[in-house]
Amino acid sequence: MGRGRPTRTAPGALPSFLAALALLLSLGGVARAAEAAPTLDPAHTWTVIAGVLKWDLPELPSFSPHHRRDVALDALLAARGVPDAQRTLLLDEAATAKAVKAALKRAAAAARPGDTLIFYFDGHGILHEGREVIFATSDIQKRVRSGLHLTDLPPLFAGFRGARVILLADCCHSGGLQQVARALVAKGIDAVALTSATQSKVSTGNWTFTQALIDCLGGSALCDADADGRVTLDEVRGEASDTMLHREQQKIGWLDAKRLGGLVVATTRHDDPALEPGQARRGEWVVVGYRGRPRAARVLRERDGRLLVSVYDYADEVRLEVDATSVKALDLAQGWKVGDELDVAYEGSAYLARVEQVDGWLCYITYPGYGAEWNEWVGPDRIVRRHVPGSPVKYALGDGGAAPTSAPAPIHATSPTSGEVLIEWHGRWYPGVITGEKGGKRCVHYDGYDASWDECVTPDRLRPREP
Repeated sequence: MGRGRPTRTAPGALPSFLAALALLLSLGGVARAAEAAPTLDPAHTWTVIAGVLKWDLPELPSFSPHHRRDVALDALLAARGVPDAQRTLLLDEAATAKAVKAALKRAAAAARPGDTLIFYFDGHGILHEGREVIFATSDIQKRVRSGLHLTDLPPLFAGFRGARVILLADCCHSGGLQQVARALVAKGIDAVALTSATQSKVSTGNWTFTQALIDCLGGSALCDADADGRVTLDEVRGEASDTMLHREQQKIGWLDAKRLGGLVVATTRHDDPALEPGQARRGEWVVVGYRGRPRAARVLRERDGRLLVSVYDYADEVRLEVDATSVKALDLAQGWKVGDELDVAYEGSAYLARVEQVDGWLCYITYPGYGAEWNEWVGPDRIVRRHVPGSPVKYALGDGGAAPTSAPAPIHATSPTSGEVLIEWHGRWYPGVITGEKGGKRCVHYDGYDASWDECVTPDRLRPREP
């Protein structure tokens, strides 16, 4: 799922305009803006949203419920006019594989001609044996066929009479929904899949992807790329892709075999004063200093030499006003070229990888000795260093085997046991303090965050703070 550490600022302004959206984005308003275009009609939409942030398995770390965006997505759909009886929201313990499948089957059977069915999942995703994707529902267990196996989904849509199915997910390996979309298309059901990651790719620790969905379904002017007053599914895909690339250094997953991207999903709103028309730099990506480190930021407005920019942390938007001369262009070049051999981080280890394509600061890589299902796009946060000829093709990060070129030095066996430290979270380092020890792990508190973010971590996620 797209998540990282949050700031203490208030969440985005979603609740303040929910009531207005019901009128703004009604079918009549959208239809007048686009008479010929197919339009998402809330009254004829069915939604199943499943979000899991905690599990019983220790190898599946929990996420904080801080301003969770799956709930906000459901609230937005309700404000848009999707009837209560046509929306299913399953959270944490309620989101079992059985419950999710039952909800999908029920919605698919109830959909009428012309209806849209939207399925969304967030949490952990697992790539089983490099082939099958399993969404980690709350009841997932070890050594048992449990969890939501995506291969089980297509049969649930038997008898579906609606116009289209939209598949969305914000988790690792979420691109596995493309296989579901293909299976539905083969059965004569129009389907599209839009996900935070490709099938082989782990996802980020932020809600970035889901927030992009909320922004676009809420009619944000930033999503309306052609400024025609409408937001289409293609423009949702474009906004999600752009946002994930710049904020998370990640490629999204997208499959639209039946060319459903022209579907109008919202009308554009301009009620946010930060999105005033005529702003030449609106939407531009820049680098600003925030909380002591450079961050990717989106320009919302320019006035009198000052920029209003948006920075996201976990589920919260932070808006900063900065001098226009203080920002830097977001440079996507990292200097790698096709054929380069790199050491790439994957779940605690570094593997030899070969660059096959370069797109800005992302590299499409293959892992020699592994099948094509493991190929993926990676950004600077995953690239440890240029591979040294003769060095191991795999080594554990933190064993002193390598020194990253653009990240903090690896953790060695002698990690701190007390005092002030830096704590690693999804490739980034945050200041905190060790508060104790439990089960061989160090318990920590993050500076500037409340106690709900306290956790116990393995020693390799700690390093001393520099004096």
